[in-house]
Amino acid sequence: MVDWDEDGDTDLICGESDGHVHYFQNIGTATNPSLTNRGHLQAGGIDIDTYLACPVIQDWNEDGKKDLVLGQDPASIRIYLNVGTNAQPLFNTYSEIQALPPISQIKNSPDVADLNGDGLKDLAFGWWQGTCIYYANSGTNAAPVFLNQHQLTCLGTIIDPGGTSDGWTHLETNDWDEDGDRDLLYGQWQGTVNLYLNVTDELQATLTPLNPPIVIPAQGGSFSFNGTVHNGTAWPAGGNVWTMIVDPNGQQSGPYVMGTVNVPAGTGLTRLRVQNIPGTWPSGQYQYIARWGVYPSAPWAEASFPFVKSAVATNGPAVNDWTCSGEPFPGEMEANGSVASQYAMIGVYPNPFNPTTAISYQLSANSFVNLKVYDTAGRLVATLVDGYRVAGTHEVTFDGSNLASGVYLYTLTTGGNTLTGKMVLMK
Repeated sequence: MVDWDEDGDTDLICGESDGHVHYFQNIGTATNPSLTNRGHLQAGGIDIDTYLACPVIQDWNEDGKKDLVLGQDPASIRIYLNVGTNAQPLFNTYSEIQALPPISQIKNSPDVADLNGDGLKDLAFGWWQGTCIYYANSGTNAAPVFLNQHQLTCLGTIIDPGGTSDGWTHLETNDWDEDGDRDLLYGQWQGTVNLYLNVTDELQATLTPLNPPIVIPAQGGSFSFNGTVHNGTAWPAGGNVWTMIVDPNGQQSGPYVMGTVNVPAGTGLTRLRVQNIPGTWPSGQYQYIARWGVYPSAPWAEASFPFVKSAVATNGPAVNDWTCSGEPFPGEMEANGSVASQYAMIGVYPNPFNPTTAISYQLSANSFVNLKVYDTAGRLVATLVDGYRVAGTHEVTFDGSNLASGVYLYTLTTGGNTLTGKMVLMK
């Protein structure tokens, strides 16, 4: 529902199974609507024609004009930019939303909204199998960058209407209970409409450093902290807990803690931890961050504190690892007491860079490793690692001499776990 012709009342833009998108103009009033079919929306003078069209109206490129976001049966979501006016929208062609990993689901019903409260529009969609897919935007509103696909959950449990027979989720987000955040509604094949209220504000994470302020000497050292998650809802809350570190250049690395928790209603969980900081790390101010939610890109709650590294080791570091030890979170430790082998940690320094940067990663166990770099259109730029590597710290150089300035995305896959981040080439 949208005022398509800018005459002060609400019109209807409606997709259909044959792929056309109809414009029903309100020729009545705002309080007494009367709709008439004005035909199909067109692009380049030709009727838009895909399969199972699910339209959303959104100012995609932030130019003040309403554009068309179109879900469809093929495994993609189309963007039709408005090159006309708001009163007379005009579409010439379309592009497809680029995301990593690429959109592979069919029969998509999208919604575009700020789902995580960071002021950026994110992408969510329901699809044929019934689950709800979410990409957080790590770019800007005018140029979104969608990384780290995951499924929306209800306090840690994947939202799933029940497979193909009860699926085909038609998704929408809005502030249903008027509490300032976005809730989730979806319709199902058999006709029911489901409502999930957003209770993120009742989930909390806290970090309490021992003996602040924390200053790590040149040769490296460690600090201790208490990490707590608290569930203020009336239902059990599952999910992951993990910690990350932001270096003086704004580069984020980790996770340094990774666990899976199930916190009963109205209770909390606290662990005392010790974090090592290597002597080779650069000097400056860092941020230590703890998150609780769905790893890696859907935190429900977050807390942080600063620490400082005074200098870089010159005579060899006294501390040469970045392990985090102490009281384990559930699911964090293997039976032999070692960190779960599927988790790796990665860092990029320098970032931004010109023209080369060092990508380092640490494995807690021997594992097959795949490290690739993509541009923001999802095109493969380089395969840096593709093979078996032993446990320990590894480093590889990425050379952007033959590439244009801009944002590039790295993906590290090891033992079934994938870490994705971005780096900036500035020539």
